[in-house]
Amino acid sequence: TWQGADPERHSRAAREAWARAKELLSGGRHRVVVLDELTHAILQGFISCEEVLAGVAAWALGTTVVVTGQYAPAPLMDAADLVTEMRAVKHPFTRGLKAIPGIDY
Repeated sequence: TWQGADPERHSRAAREAWARAKELLSGGRHRVVVLDELTHAILQGFISCEEVLAGVAAWALGTTVVVTGQYAPAPLMDAADLVTEMRAVKHPFTRGLKAIPGIDY
């Protein structure tokens, strides 16, 4: 969650989301699993990089895993098959516009 300043709430939400993500990764029912802003949860210490690497290593064959977020730890990038770096050239946030459901999240 991005709501409020309670780190325990954010940690709990990240841990719950990671538990669900591991189910999706291992089930073999999904061809693509997007772990949006997972690097943020790692950088904040809500989930360890080692835990993510173990979970991603156990994914079902045929599942493509996409991890998004800034400042991905080097071990995560080393384990990846593809790393893409994006940079904002122009974004509505800079004009004070709020995030748009379905576009920004």
